Amino acid sequence: MSDATICLDTMPFGRFLEIEGSPGTIMRIVHDVELRWEHRILSSYLGIFEILREKERLPFSDFTFDNFKTISIPFDRYAHLFEAGDGGGI
Repeated sequence: MSDATICLDTMPFGRFLEIEGSPGTIMRIVHDVELRWEHRILSSYLGIFEILREKERLPFSDFTFDNFKTISIPFDRYAHLFEAGDGGGI
């Protein structure tokens, strides 16, 4: 689909699929690849980091891969804090 951009973003705390495009195109992709719409994340990566930093009591405030070299955060433990749920639109 030439009217959408799909990226796999690697962050220090996990990998995320990002879909950019028109609402109709995004919904078509979500449906075609059988993604769960209610599991989409509306927070920014910085917003996610700030919550993870608080929850995990991380000893640093800058969001770099170097800071995570010896730290592994199981994102699935916190995913429910970021998921949109079954309401809302694009």
